[in-house]
Amino acid sequence: MSLKTEKKKTCADRSRSERVEKYREIASFGVCYNVQKAARLISNFHDRLLRPLGLRSSQFALLSYIHLLPDASLEELAQAMSLDGTTITRRLAPLKTEGWILEKRGADRRKKEIRLSPRGEKLLKKAYPVWKSAQRHFIQGMGRDEWRALKRELEALNRLSESPPGAPRENKSERSS
Repeated sequence: MSLKTEKKKTCADRSRSERVEKYREIASFGVCYNVQKAARLISNFHDRLLRPLGLRSSQFALLSYIHLLPDASLEELAQAMSLDGTTITRRLAPLKTEGWILEKRGADRRKKEIRLSPRGEKLLKKAYPVWKSAQRHFIQGMGRDEWRALKRELEALNRLSESPPGAPRENKSERSS
């Protein structure tokens, strides 16, 4: 092998090694990647437990919010769950198809209000002990104090996520209008 070829190979190896290190950092320390990974694994765990009821964890969360906010508009529900209007509408469709929720026109005829149907209330009541069991599993596994600390850290990440670096901060009063 010539000196020139060997030098090119060494530079290519170093460049590849630097690229690998850079992307290894994403997988090891990246906030978004690690939070998404944990969320995906925890959601899958809950999905397995809720599957016998014909329910997924995202649907359980949505039914819970609807129960907490009866007759909320789509916008209110989306805001409470930190979802956009398109996502909330897409997630509500299967709940409506299953007969778990009811929609009605609000006082402002342009807005829909959502509430649990009797069938949805019955399902939520059945699903709650399953969710509670999963909650116990995670909290006992990591410890109550660690869970509380993690919850505080997640809340801090949520606050930080409201405005990316360099972006103007959103005024709370602007958001509600």
